[in-house]
Amino acid sequence: MSAGTSPTELKGFEIGQDVWCIRADGAIAYGKITQFYPANAEGPAVSVLDEITGSHRIALLETVTLEPPKGGKGRLSRSQVQRVQKKK
Repeated sequence: MSAGTSPTELKGFEIGQDVWCIRADGAIAYGKITQFYPANAEGPAVSVLDEITGSHRIALLETVTLEPPKGGKGRLSRSQVQRVQKKK
């Protein structure tokens, strides 16, 4: 990896992989990994294109998982329903 570039894989996770994570504010996020930040001051972190909020979110790598946290699936379902209702 050259200086100034981000890795495509970190601790078993890869760019483009769908993951669950807990954001800094404690909220649940779900989406595709878009970038890694291995040298983050608080610890290695990831950027996720969050399907729940529709925006990019940053989370510490230690909170990233393939399994949904408690309430995760329900939160994702509600956000998808709300998006469909807005389109009507």
